[in-house]
Amino acid sequence: MPMTYTSLYNSIEVYLARSDASTLAKIPQFIEHAQYDLNNECKTIGQEEYIVSTFIPGIDVYQKPIGWRRNISINVGSGTTFNDRNILDFGTYEYLRIYTPNPSDNTKWSLPKFYADYGFLNYLVAPVPDLAYPFELCYMKVPDLISDQNQTNWWTNFSPNVLFSACMAQAHTFLENYDKAAFYKAQTKEGTDKINAESELRTVDRSSVRQVD
Repeated sequence: MPMTYTSLYNSIEVYLARSDASTLAKIPQFIEHAQYDLNNECKTIGQEEYIVSTFIPGIDVYQKPIGWRRNISINVGSGTTFNDRNILDFGTYEYLRIYTPNPSDNTKWSLPKFYADYGFLNYLVAPVPDLAYPFELCYMKVPDLISDQNQTNWWTNFSPNVLFSACMAQAHTFLENYDKAAFYKAQTKEGTDKINAESELRTVDRSSVRQVD
C-alpha cells in the first residue's frame, strides 16, 4: 500500500511507542523538518519543475516561482512563429547591467540573451524584451510538503523508506534518544546517497552525456 501522510504519521506513532500528548503533537513537525532535510540533501529529477510563460515588452525583472531552489536553464522562442528555441546564457548581475546600461532605451530592446539572479526572489534578463517572447524555465524546486491536506508527494511515492527514516531521526533527536537518532540518520544517509547516485546515472544514456543537474 502506498505511503500517505496519515499512514506515515501512524507508523511514527507505532514505532515510537509513545502515547504522551507532547510527543504526538510534535509528529507533524518531525515530518515537515524531515522533508526539508531531504530536499537539502538530494537533487533528483523529482525536484525538477518546468514553467511556460511569456516575457512582457519593456520589462526586464521577473519573479521566481514559489519553491525555487536553483536554476537549471531558460529557453526563449524566437522567429516568425516563436518556435525557434534559444537557450539563455547565465551571467552576473553586473554583466547584465553593463550589457544593458539603459533599460528604458526602447531602441535597444530585443530578444533576451542573458539572465541573472536578481536577489533570491527575482530574475533579470538582458536585453530588455521588445516582444512577448514565450519562454520555458527549468528549475529545481522544493517538492510540495505532505500534510493532512496533501497526503502524498515525491517522497511518499518513490522513497517512502528514506522519508520514514528521516522522520524517525527527527523524533529520536527530540526525545534525546541519541543512539536511535544516530541509527536512523545513518539509514537516511544511505538512502539519500543511493538517490543521488541514481541521479548521477540519469545524466547518461546510450548516445549522450549531459551535465549533472
